[in-house]
Amino acid sequence: MKKYCAFLRGINVGGNRTIKMQEVKEILQKIPLHNIQTILASGNVYFESNEKDTSILEKKIKTVLDVEVLVRSEEEILNLIQRSPFENTSIADQKFYVSFLGEKNSDFSLHKQKGFETLYVSEKEVCSTISLSKEMGTTEAMKILEKMYGKNITTRNWNTIQKLSKLLKN
Repeated sequence: MKKYCAFLRGINVGGNRTIKMQEVKEILQKIPLHNIQTILASGNVYFESNEKDTSILEKKIKTVLDVEVLVRSEEEILNLIQRSPFENTSIADQKFYVSFLGEKNSDFSLHKQKGFETLYVSEKEVCSTISLSKEMGTTEAMKILEKMYGKNITTRNWNTIQKLSKLLKN
C-alpha cells in the first residue's frame, strides 16, 4: 500500500462548496481508499491505496466528490519537507504557503513584489511567502499565483503540509 495526500480545491473556504470531512471520508472509502484521515476542514486528505498512478487517483476522487483535486505521493511530500524551502526566511509577519500545480510547470523564475515572494519553484509546486498587509493578503497572493500558473492549483499553509508529513512518516 502506498501513502498519499489529496488536496481538494475550493471546499470549505471563502464561502465556496461546503462539505463535512466525515462525509468526504465516507465517500472516499467507496473508491476504495484505505486508512483515510482528514486534516482540518479545508480539504486535506491522507490515505493509502494500491494504485500507483496519482492521475488515476485524482480522476477517481474528482468523480466521486465533484471537486478539483491534486494528489501527491508520500515521496513527493517528504521530499518537499526535506528541501526546507522556508528555512532561511524570517518568520516575522509572514505566512508560508505551498501551491500544488495541476499542470507541469516549465517556468522556474522567482517572483517578488511588495508583500509577496516565491522562494522555490519546481515542476509541481511553488513555495511562497506573504507579508500580510492592507495591500497584500492571501486572496491577492492567490490571484497572482493563478495568473502565473493557471487555475488548476491549490494552496496550503506550510503548517498543514508539516502535519500531513507526520502522518506519512508513521
